[in-house]
Amino acid sequence: MVVGFIGSKKVAVFLLVLVLIIFVYEGVTQQVTAKILLCGAFLLAANLVCCIYLNARKVAKASLRQMGFVTFHAGLLVILLGGVVSYYTYSVGYVEVAEGNSFSDERSSYNGWKQRFGSRKGTGVQIGVKKIHLNFWENGQIKEYTNLVVIGDGGMEREAVLEVNGSVRHRGLLINLARYFGLAPHFALETAQGEKEGYIYISDTAKTNTFTIPALGYEATAAYRNITDRAVAVSVNTPGKGWVSRTMVAGDVLDLGKGRLKLTGISLWNGITVVKDSGKEITFAGFALFLAGLLMYYLRFFQEALRSGRD
Repeated sequence: MVVGFIGSKKVAVFLLVLVLIIFVYEGVTQQVTAKILLCGAFLLAANLVCCIYLNARKVAKASLRQMGFVTFHAGLLVILLGGVVSYYTYSVGYVEVAEGNSFSDERSSYNGWKQRFGSRKGTGVQIGVKKIHLNFWENGQIKEYTNLVVIGDGGMEREAVLEVNGSVRHRGLLINLARYFGLAPHFALETAQGEKEGYIYISDTAKTNTFTIPALGYEATAAYRNITDRAVAVSVNTPGKGWVSRTMVAGDVLDLGKGRLKLTGISLWNGITVVKDSGKEITFAGFALFLAGLLMYYLRFFQEALRSGRD
């Protein structure tokens, strides 16, 4: 009796209206928590399971229409399952990459990482930024922004073009431009202890990147006026001398007393996000079941409509 009540049409209609109200309220206020949405999905899933159970026993003796009824309800259930799987396993990794460099799809490679549950190990796929193309209008707004990337996987390589609002798919990964870009000066620090090198990522002309020079521990800043000039203004706070400043181009050296800071090159950089959604395929499979069930359910009406049209 309980199963019959939970799987009834009245409960289904009530839950559908309730979920619709929750979605509308979330769209207007954006104050609905994920837990509430999951509770609504769980209640709707319970209704679908009971409905499938009540009707599955009739399939052997019933028509194709009855099979369609069960199939499209099963499709809805699989769609809900895909949504829950996506919610708990969906991961986004963000990384800043200078032109000509690459990174591996491993959690440790990313500057930022978001995942609600679990820890995706990564595929080990190598993603390299071969060429960054930036073109601007006269007012400074972006006209064109694309990346030519090289994806290496198991000894095989392929090139692809990343565009704004577009993705490159590879082994279940979605590779996207993050719309962050700027100049990445590459410095080499020479001290008595040896040499260190690395990139400094400056996001745009309105921001100054503050960093600490390794080994020496000196505070430093880097900024640029125009992304096409390939020159950066560098300031270093040195003990005794105070701030030492200079606008540097590739090859310039800044004497810091206990070390020499050389600007070895200036490249473009941009942000890339790599998304993994394990529930997407489940959702697509559920949608296919849903459509197949609808086709079976209404096949008789289509056939009758065709016959009446011929008559």
